[in-house]
Amino acid sequence: MNVRNILLEGRKDDFLNKFKDKFSKEELKDIFLASRDLASNHKYLMFLGNVITPDNVGEDIVRAKNAIEKFIKYQQVIEKKDINQYKTLKDIEDEIKKHENKVRRSVKKVDGTDIVYEDDRYTVVSPLNHETSCYYGAGTKWCTEARSGSGHYYNYTTDGRLFYIIDKKGKTSDRFYKVALLNKFDGTQTFYDAPDKSFSSGWILGTEEWNKINGAIQEYLEDEYPREMEIFKDKKRAEEERKRIQRQREMARRAERLRRAEDRRENDEWNRDELGSDEAIKANAVFEVVEDEFDVDEENGEDIYMLDVGPNNHYGLDTFVWLGEDGYDTTWAVGDWDEAYAAGKEYFEGLIDDMGVESFNRDFLEGHIDLDTLEDYVRDVYENDVYENPESYFDEEDREL
Repeated sequence: MNVRNILLEGRKDDFLNKFKDKFSKEELKDIFLASRDLASNHKYLMFLGNVITPDNVGEDIVRAKNAIEKFIKYQQVIEKKDINQYKTLKDIEDEIKKHENKVRRSVKKVDGTDIVYEDDRYTVVSPLNHETSCYYGAGTKWCTEARSGSGHYYNYTTDGRLFYIIDKKGKTSDRFYKVALLNKFDGTQTFYDAPDKSFSSGWILGTEEWNKINGAIQEYLEDEYPREMEIFKDKKRAEEERKRIQRQREMARRAERLRRAEDRRENDEWNRDELGSDEAIKANAVFEVVEDEFDVDEENGEDIYMLDVGPNNHYGLDTFVWLGEDGYDTTWAVGDWDEAYAAGKEYFEGLIDDMGVESFNRDFLEGHIDLDTLEDYVRDVYENDVYENPESYFDEEDREL
């Protein structure tokens, strides 16, 4: 008999000797089987015998197994790491509950945010701009959290409000430790977990906890947005309001862009004769294309400074937006050869991941490949290989003069 078997037999004998008068033979067997489920070496057998009560064996076994499984999971981060320090089931259950209910994050109010609801576990905030959306959405995959996602944020909040429900005790590994709610003014609600997957059931939905949170959200909307709540009940008025908001935002965006353009013009940052920065070189390259594509009205002040630096990049390429009358809001991506190659590679790898190689049909390939250049390239590779490795292509007698 090996050492492991001797240990197992010893634990079993100790268990039977100590608890044979406390439990019936059938109860001893049930406890032994539960111990084997938890650990093949029966390391928790004596603990089970100590904490299970004779009057409630079946229920206590279920409770004890659940508690021990959680103890194993949290053992390295809870205060008492030796399971035999817990004298009763309630002792170990209380310790586990204490750990699970530990506050893991505090939520402070920052400017540009409304705190809508708060209790000892949940804080609900409504970010009033993209910056605070990024702040409270940190750690999630929400597009409204991304630094380049201001457009997404304002699109979502045209006809509703965003609410971020933060679980102060939830682990970051829990998909629900932060939940985003898009509550439209017409009453429609859409939920997103931290990985940005929408859901409509589970979590705390349907519980009293959610009823309290949702009640606070609806009260907030009625108090802060009574006009919008009234308008969006009517489809025709709602559509007119969306268009009004869109025009208003577009005017504000254009004014901000033109302000930045004027600042660059005053500093003459993109002087064609003094290309002092990579940005200036790229801006001039884009402007040459713009002049070919559109009617640039120089008499009315349209020049290179009617380009604005784009809010985000395109597969790693810098972008510029044209603010001139003809072609307004056209976005151009620009980079050197290496940058363009890397961008193309990233784009097509993503396309293959999303759609598979079947997305590359013959017409698509012919439209994106210079066949003459490809033929020349393949011919050069082949001929060079023939010259350098003739033995791979010809027998020795074929290589004689």
